[in-house]
Amino acid sequence: MSINALGSNSFLQDVYSSPLTKRAEKEKTPVNKEAKDVTETNNISAKNEENLSTKAQELLARLREKYGDYDFFVGNTKEEHEKLSGSGSKEFSVCITAAELEKMAADEEYAAKKEKEIEDSVAMCKRISEKYGYVQAGEEDENTVGVINKISVSVGDDGKISIFAELEKLSEAQRERIEKAREEKADDKKAEADKKLPYNKETPNSVKRVTIEADSEEDFIAKLQAINWKNVGESYSGDKFDFSV
Repeated sequence: MSINALGSNSFLQDVYSSPLTKRAEKEKTPVNKEAKDVTETNNISAKNEENLSTKAQELLARLREKYGDYDFFVGNTKEEHEKLSGSGSKEFSVCITAAELEKMAADEEYAAKKEKEIEDSVAMCKRISEKYGYVQAGEEDENTVGVINKISVSVGDDGKISIFAELEKLSEAQRERIEKAREEKADDKKAEADKKLPYNKETPNSVKRVTIEADSEEDFIAKLQAINWKNVGESYSGDKFDFSV
């Protein structure tokens, strides 16, 4: 804190440099680093959006309105795509380069084709994951292997689509909690929340989590089948989206 604007009053200088004041400065509420990281990451998309043409900005707004359960971001590098895909608040996220958005905005037929490809990619990812025992949070049963935390679609300058799916394995403790919640949910609303608790960011339970990156259905299936959970290290629910497959 600068005191120059207050002149050379030695009393004020003593106040601002007193031990009590210094301690108060130290005891200020710390910044929520996770929230700060998310805000800074989302700013990547906001800055990229500022450079879009009016038509591309209008297209982006229409996509966000049409797909209300998707996060749409604008990222121009692979690093930006990775950061943005992990910062979304929704289960599905789509990251598109500015150049690709401009191309879609200039050609309605091409835009419709890309929208269909994005929809098909998300649907394929869910369908294949569920076939192998991975379901959305809240849909677990005794046959569930794990949960689909996030599905992300990345669209590059060349229009090529890449798919990212974050999968989380159920632990025995999580299975027990889910089963208990299922038994109690008949007339206890809290049980419904408990059933999803293992995936809440506040949950301290360790989890095993992997992210699959694929550019086709065949590639996705091959990588899904190749997962060996015994070789996957544990992390904690709420950790950042990890792209190290």
